[in-house]
Parts: sequence; structure tokens; C-alpha cells
Amino acid sequence: MTNQADMTTPPAFSAWSLAGDGRAPALLPDLAMLEAWLAADGGAALLVHAGPAAVVAGLVAQGATLRDARLRWRADAAAYMAVQRRHRDRVAVIAQPRNARALEALRVAFAARWPDRRLPDLPLATASPAAEPGANTARETAGSHALCGLSLALDPEAVELMDAIEAATTGPAPQRDDPDSMLESVATDLLSPRPDPQVAVLQRQLAEAEGVSEQVAVLRQQLSDAQGVSRQVADLRRQLDDSEMLRTVLMQQVKDLEQALRGAADATAKARREGQAKLDEVYASTSWRITGPMRALKTRLARG
Repeated sequence: MTNQADMTTPPAFSAWSLAGDGRAPALLPDLAMLEAWLAADGGAALLVHAGPAAVVAGLVAQGATLRDARLRWRADAAAYMAVQRRHRDRVAVIAQPRNARALEALRVAFAARWPDRRLPDLPLATASPAAEPGANTARETAGSHALCGLSLALDPEAVELMDAIEAATTGPAPQRDDPDSMLESVATDLLSPRPDPQVAVLQRQLAEAEGVSEQVAVLRQQLSDAQGVSRQVADLRRQLDDSEMLRTVLMQQVKDLEQALRGAADATAKARREGQAKLDEVYASTSWRITGPMRALKTRLARG
């Protein structure tokens, strides 16, 4: 990442030379020049860090993905902090002041550490960032910064770097936003209306989606009704199956009864035939003919 003083996207740090002979501080545009300056006898340096969220948001506005922007800030910050750890006594870290009071406090702290060196003329950081290129409003940019800050807060390595930077900072350190505040800012950005033609398209798509949702609800109700009818049909089919089964049982019982009745009728006819045959044998017997006059006399006597 190049460190130009006038870049829209600020680097993780801007490095300044601090000479002990009264010379004005000079901007060291890259890490190699910082290392070369520190290698000189008596060379000291000042690292000025901007807010990490502003750096990441600026990279995102220039087309980087949120992940790539966060990783680029991490790599940049880690490289400069490694130099600061190697030259701890000759490299000071300060936060870019946000207001005149913070700038005055910084001057006091810097003079206490290096009374023979001059503090660079640092511009004040804006507390509420202006709209970035491609952003509709400053509110949208603030939401973007909050989202980037939240991404950093959820990255353990980024948090570790921010803690190290804060611990090494001379003078007032910038106040870190808590995740709840960042979430609220992101939600405000997402939920607030935007004067953007895309909003109308999104609203139309939302209305169409709601219409589809209503159709889906109707179809779901129809499906539920159909499922209810299907259950009723299934119940009727089960009842029909039970009726068919009962009918089959009853038909079998009728067949059994018909067979039993035919057997009983056949047995009765057979018994009748056998009885008639025996009776015919009696009528045809000699004894029946011999006793005929006696039966006739008995009948007359019985009649009187």
C-alpha cells in the first residue's frame, strides 16, 4: 500500500522523519524509506495512524472486497508495527487528532518525550466522514465505516494489532466504537431511505416479491385444503376397503349358509324318500293285506 499524504484512502500509518537539528519533519512515503531513515545515525520517526475502519472503508470504496481490504490493512499495520518494535526508543506512535483539544494534548505529550524535535503539521481527522466516491450520503459512508469497523472487531488478528497500536500510542488514543454502536450504525444505514434510483427498483422488486409471497400463501392454503381433502379421500377409501372386506365376509357366510341349506334339503328329501319307501313296503306286505278287514272293522266301530 503506498503512503501518499493526499490519497483518498489513508494508509495504516503515515511515517514522518524527526530530525534533532531543528529541521522540519518530512513525510517518508514508504516502508523502505522509513527503514533507511532509521538506519541513519540519530534518526527518529513518527508513525501517525488513522482509524482502521476509515482505511478499510476507503479501500472498499475503491473496489476492494471487505476481506481483501481488511487483510491489506492488517499487513500494512503489522509491517509498520514490526519496525516500531525494533526501534522502540526512536519511533513514536500517535493517533491522528480529531479536534483542537486532542491536537493540543498530543503536542504536550510529544514535547515531553522529544523536546528537541518538531511535531509535523497534522490535519485533523474528521469525526464524521464525508461521503466517499460512489456513496450517496455521508450517512451511507458512516454506515460503511461502521460495517468495516465491525469486520475488524470480529477479526482476532486485527483486534490484536489494534490493541498493540493503542498500547504504543503516545498521547490520546482514539476511542474505539463498541460492536453495538457499529451494528446500530449499519442498521441505520441499511434501513434509512436512499435517494437512489436503485431504491425504486428494489422497492418494486420487493412489492413483486410480496405479491409472489401472497400467491405462495394462497397456494399453500390451497395445498393445505387439498391435503385435507386427500385425507378425507384416504379415510373414505379405508372405509370402502373395510366395507369391501365386510361384504366379502358376508358373501362367504351367505355361501356357507346356502351350502348348509342345500345339504339340509338334500338330507330331508333323502329321509322322505327312505320313509316313503318303507311305507310302500308296509302297504305292499302280506301282513298289511291280511289285517285289512280288521282295520276296516275297527274304523266302523270307531265311527259308531
